[in-house]
Amino acid sequence: MHIVYDDSPFSGERRREELFQGQLLVYSPRKSTLAFIEFARKLIKDVFAPC
Repeated sequence: MHIVYDDSPFSGERRREELFQGQLLVYSPRKSTLAFIEFARKLIKDVFAPC
């Protein structure tokens, strides 16, 4: 059976073990990840937007 962990405080080693066993780890948005998403969106828009 698979488990979905929400904002788990696992160490890096435990996190990898869980992922390799097929578990799903879900984390709340952070400022750093939201900033990265916006950066990626801009790059994609600049490359694929119609001229």
